[in-house]
Amino acid sequence: MLGSPALEQVVQAARSQLATGAGHDEVIGLLRQRGLRKIDCIRVVQVAIGLSHGEAKRLVHHSPVWADRREADEAVEEMFWRALFISALVGEAEVTAPAEDVAECHERQQRARTQLHQAAAGLPDELLTRYRESMAENLHGRAFAAPVAVWSPWSAAAVPLGSREDDREDVAGRVVAATAPP
Repeated sequence: MLGSPALEQVVQAARSQLATGAGHDEVIGLLRQRGLRKIDCIRVVQVAIGLSHGEAKRLVHHSPVWADRREADEAVEEMFWRALFISALVGEAEVTAPAEDVAECHERQQRARTQLHQAAAGLPDELLTRYRESMAENLHGRAFAAPVAVWSPWSAAAVPLGSREDDREDVAGRVVAATAPP
């Protein structure tokens, strides 16, 4: 990532380009031609134009300059959100910030809960006792962990969830991989 002196220098150059009538996409293109990574472009655009991080991210992401990276970046972001949700779900946490992302996160949580219900629907009844009890108490993390603890469709062997912290992370990683869009 750009350090403060380098960032300020690039921000000033971007502001100069904008002042001479260059459009956002043209400035973003110049930043990329100079070798800036996408995250650095976002930071420069944020500071140079005075946008929020989310606004700058959307502007750079949807710019034709970065169109060649859009699909791959969206797939990575989707995996990140799934992993974050699983981590929050297993830890019984709720995402409340940043404010501009809360609605999207809640929508993703709801989709993940629906996927959890769908996955559980395919399991034998004897594996679902703890799952149903946890869902009745609105403990989604425990509901997620219950069937995974006794049976895991993502591996050949059962995974004792919660026996070690890295077990939980390993299972979450396999769930993310198994539920990722093709």
